[in-house]
Amino acid sequence: MPKARKMLSNWDAPYIQPLVKLIETQSKSTLAHWAVDYAERVLLPLWSKYYPDDLRPQNALIAAWQWLSGEIKLPEAKTAILECHAGVCLTRCVLLPWRMKPVQRKSTGNADHDRSPGHFE
Repeated sequence: MPKARKMLSNWDAPYIQPLVKLIETQSKSTLAHWAVDYAERVLLPLWSKYYPDDLRPQNALIAAWQWLSGEIKLPEAKTAILECHAGVCLTRCVLLPWRMKPVQRKSTGNADHDRSPGHFE
């Protein structure tokens, strides 16, 4: 397996292994499609609920789909993606504490997972 990327959990944890095995069998294109599809279906509606006037995530997803379909080159898509990333980082650091409240969650019994940041609603 190639170099492991940073995760919020233990890469060797038993609940991660089936996902790792599935990821290892997929192409980069498939993984990119999964990530963009998930962001569009799950994350964009959440973002739009709290920040309806901020179109950076939507623009980044459009650029990502255009790149995946071959309509534009990666440097073009990267511009929109980095603008979105900068906006999200600013929002997480400055605005989220006043706009969203943390959701309490039960302990999973995994110390790494239980220390990771909470979910928001």
